[in-house]
Parts: sequence; C-alpha cells; structure tokens
Amino acid sequence: MGGKINHSINASAGSPYSFVLSGQNHHLIESLLPTPGNPPVCAQLYIYDTDNEVSNRISSVSRHASNEHLDPRIVEMLKECLDKHNCVVRHYRKAMDIIKENVTPDISLRLLRNVNSIVLSRQYNMPTTSELAALIVGDFDNSYTKRDIIVK
Repeated sequence: MGGKINHSINASAGSPYSFVLSGQNHHLIESLLPTPGNPPVCAQLYIYDTDNEVSNRISSVSRHASNEHLDPRIVEMLKECLDKHNCVVRHYRKAMDIIKENVTPDISLRLLRNVNSIVLSRQYNMPTTSELAALIVGDFDNSYTKRDIIVK
C-alpha cells in the first residue's frame, strides 16, 4: 500500500503504536517478474522462483530486520493455506504456469470488476461474493480504463 504515512505520531515514548495513512492512498503493484538483480516482492513471490518461495518470502519481509524470528515451517503452512483457500493466489499460480509453458513471459493478469454493477464506482462496499474473475490474455488494448487492476 502506498500513501503518505505519518511517522511522527509514534514519536512519544510509552504510547501504543499507531499506523496512520493520510492524503491519497493507493496500492503498489509491481511487475509480475522482478527486474534483473532484484529479489521478488509482493505478487512476484507467487510466480518467480517458486522452488525457493519460503526463503524468498522470509527475505522480503525481513530486509531491515533479522529473520531469525521467522519460522520457515509457519511460513510454509501459511503459503499452503493461501494456495488452498485464496482464489487470487490461485490466479497468480495460473499465471506462473503460463509463464513456465511459454517461451516469452509477455502476459497480463487483469482483474476486472463487474461493469454492470449498480454500486457506484467511488463507493467502497464489502464484497458480496466469494468469486473473482481474472483473465490472462494478450489481446487487451488500452481503450478499457474503468479502474481495473492491470499487472504486467
């Protein structure tokens, strides 16, 4: 998540930790594959170097701190739980399979919202369904710009 983080709120000793975002907040979405020389982060962890996924996950959250407190067995169990129960994770795994099958990894993972929804596009309602549609194709053009999440 990106946005303006207010670090000064935690300046006083003895108060409970608070995390405050202000201004315009946004999601940070990286490429599906890491840039050369950089380790995988965020969604890349589901697609890139999955043979070392647990160690990559531990490294991605502990760049500034010691990772000695993270138990790889717990990380593995969490990974397996997400693989089993999270539909978005399954879509990323499908993208990984397509990348491995094709010579060129030039694909897009596009998460589309229901454009026929009667809900206003600026209203943030809780999800009313447990289903998510994702299309992995290469023939989308830039003419459809209705606040989709496009990961390339």
